[in-house]
Amino acid sequence: MPSNSIKKNTILNLIKTLGAYIFPLLTYPYIFRVLMAEGVGKYNYAYSIVSYFVLVAGLGINTYAIREGAKIRDDSLKIHTFFSEMVGMSTISTLCAYLLFCLFLFFSSSLADYKMIIIVLSPIIIATAFNFEWVFTIYEDFLFVTIRTFIINVITLGSVFLLVNGKRDVNIYAAIHSFQLIAIMFLNMYYSKKYIQYGISFNIKSHIKPILLLFSMSIAIQIYVNVDTTMLGYYIEDRAVGLYNAANKIYMVLKTVVVAIVTTFTPRLTSHIGVVNKNYNLEQYKKYLNMLLRILILITIPLTAGTCVLSEKIIVLLSGNDYLEAKMSLIILALAIPACCISTCINSCVLILNNKEQKTLIATIVAAIINLVLNFYFIPNYYQNGAAITTLIAEILVFILVICFSGEYKEYFDIRNIMIDTIKGIIGASIITLEYIIISRMITNTFITIGLTFFVAVVSYGLFLITTKDELIWMFLKKKGF
Repeated sequence: MPSNSIKKNTILNLIKTLGAYIFPLLTYPYIFRVLMAEGVGKYNYAYSIVSYFVLVAGLGINTYAIREGAKIRDDSLKIHTFFSEMVGMSTISTLCAYLLFCLFLFFSSSLADYKMIIIVLSPIIIATAFNFEWVFTIYEDFLFVTIRTFIINVITLGSVFLLVNGKRDVNIYAAIHSFQLIAIMFLNMYYSKKYIQYGISFNIKSHIKPILLLFSMSIAIQIYVNVDTTMLGYYIEDRAVGLYNAANKIYMVLKTVVVAIVTTFTPRLTSHIGVVNKNYNLEQYKKYLNMLLRILILITIPLTAGTCVLSEKIIVLLSGNDYLEAKMSLIILALAIPACCISTCINSCVLILNNKEQKTLIATIVAAIINLVLNFYFIPNYYQNGAAITTLIAEILVFILVICFSGEYKEYFDIRNIMIDTIKGIIGASIITLEYIIISRMITNTFITIGLTFFVAVVSYGLFLITTKDELIWMFLKKKGF
């Protein structure tokens, strides 16, 4: 079993995830100004199309492999057999994805203006299916992933500034993104030999049902993640897609960085739950589960407040004054962060780990259907803000359903401390809001206001948690339990 501490793994995974988004964020101001809203909208509309085929190729294998692989990671024979079977599954799913992709391009004459950029983006289908990121997750090797991410992002960053110089370079921008994911795939293949032996097996019958359940859940998630962009491009115009993307990119960065903490905890939680595990320890499982939930609460509530009060300045800094209309969309999306992150935690660490994928699937399908139906009203009437509203509703609905479905595991949750940390998070959000009001009246420079607000908020909130003797912050500082 890996000896790395949760604290070390969390820090490395956060650095990796931040790097994966901070580097692109450095290019966004440049890209938004060079490609303009129409070019960015065209790119994201094409990407939303390709992402559906990426979904087919991925087939939910990553989530399944982390859950099942973490249970047998100390048994070299079983893990090698398991890996070969996952390669077999990925091969079949990728061939199916490319077959559907070719048929789609052949019969979709209405997408003539997007066909070339869609083709340029298509290599990400195979790059995503065969990146084997789950290997490093189950062995908690976040150091390699962090270093790899940094190197690839430096190369990507330089390529964007060097090669993308005008509105017509949208295909070049797409090619750079494809290259980034292909490079990650090959590096992962090479380094993963440290843990597994390469092979391929089509003895996959026992894996098909649980993987298809997770795949169904992924489809539902993809619907309410990508259908907004697709419908905006269909009903409105590329500019509306670009405006929504300006807000959604920031939302996705914040959400993904927080969810990275869940990814860090998942292998450790998996190793302590399930009667087939030789490391089965329910008390350890409950300890880490509640630690994770409380961390998410303490982070997401103040994060939401900070994003809302700084929304206008963040949009201007990253995208420019032409994207100010995206301010309200960002505020609406930011309100979804706590519900999204906590429901992700309960889904991944309670329902899925206890083989309750069906309940997760039901919650996701219901939310996806509601989101899709509401889009037909909200998008034509409220444009990018309408897309943000339906996303918020979907995330809250998933949260409510997941809480209801996890009721049979209520003994796992430390409700008292969770409620106390919720109150602390709300107080922290109030402190951040007050600090922003004071700072914004004293300073007008956008960059300085964001930087100073962030610094003051982190320090004051940290001091607040320390002075209130918050258990988690003291555990972190003293390295006990982490």
